[in-house]
Amino acid sequence: MEMVKVEWHAATGEWQAIPCILGVYQPSQPLSEWASTVPDLSDATLILSARHYSTHWLSLPGVSARHLNKALPFALEEYLVDDLSKYVICAAGQVQKRVRAYVVASDLIEQLLEQCELHHVRVKALFAETQLLPNQPLLLRQDDGWLIRMDGCFEGWVPDNALTPVCESLFAEQEQGQLTVAAPTVDQANLVKTTLLSSYPNAFTDIAIDVTQGNEWRQQTELKTLTTLLQGPFHVVAPQTSSRLSVFKSVMALAASVVVVMTTQLWIAQQQIKQQEIQVRAQSAALYQQLFPGERIRFLERQFRDKLRDGGDTPQVGFVPLVHQTAKTLADNDLQKNITLDSLRFNDRQQEIILEVRASNLQALQAFRQALEQVGLVAEISSASNDDKGVKGRMRVGGAA
Repeated sequence: MEMVKVEWHAATGEWQAIPCILGVYQPSQPLSEWASTVPDLSDATLILSARHYSTHWLSLPGVSARHLNKALPFALEEYLVDDLSKYVICAAGQVQKRVRAYVVASDLIEQLLEQCELHHVRVKALFAETQLLPNQPLLLRQDDGWLIRMDGCFEGWVPDNALTPVCESLFAEQEQGQLTVAAPTVDQANLVKTTLLSSYPNAFTDIAIDVTQGNEWRQQTELKTLTTLLQGPFHVVAPQTSSRLSVFKSVMALAASVVVVMTTQLWIAQQQIKQQEIQVRAQSAALYQQLFPGERIRFLERQFRDKLRDGGDTPQVGFVPLVHQTAKTLADNDLQKNITLDSLRFNDRQQEIILEVRASNLQALQAFRQALEQVGLVAEISSASNDDKGVKGRMRVGGAA
């Protein structure tokens, strides 16, 4: 059975497949190209990139394992941007009486399964990438970020420019014991180790260095012990086989006699589709030249997607730029003494982050909002309330209108 890591690339509008052979990730390629190299109706186990799901650790006292799946959606409702029906929520064990729950957008899984079905690949299981890591406090270097697994606290992929605030929330106020920092080179691992020891000297009893890309961990993982993300409407039911093949012999003979006729019809339909495809592409190219005169057409579908998504030449505003600019504004204006960021969420549809903040007073909250607007962001105070610790508020921060 093939084991493949999958990632959605919004820039190209397609799924990328990264085959995993003996725990070693191979070069990335479009899913369609990978599917063309395997036999039709091949079984595949997919590993969903840690960029495409979130992990939540919840304390649910009094909830039995039998009622866990019913209780999780209500416990996670306040953390999710869209309606609960738009997510697949999977319980994946407990650590220190805290339940681990994976949350994936239903549209993302549905789109992935449709692409696999289109290319005649049968998906038997879909696992979260971080499940392949060992059950120990770990930072593993991957691409331009770090895979982090801290059972009971945090699990996911963090880009380099977000590593500092994540470590601050994980290590500033609690001890983590021993930690392993793994990277392809000693220099990368030592740099993070030195930073953690100097920033959080009391958080660790020891920090070990491991020069690896995680290949041996992936190879040693027993997939049958993992939790598949194909649950709810995407649950895979194993087909039941029957030993009474003689009952179907007459049906098989009839089907064989129809194959020639069906093949001819399919060939004719395929030729018609090809002609339609040529016509549609020609008309699309003419429409693109009409809408955007003077531009050279290289990848028509990708260029159309970019125009529709970006609204012309307007730069994109995403999670990482918004968080970076917000944190930079907070630091540059020396507001840390009066403003504390409790949490944030990203609304992909609205392209904005939702901040839960605590301020010493309302004036400090207003000053933070004005500072964000001065750097070109759109900031709005959604709510604010006083309590014995100051002012607790919620802010929405987005890119320039």
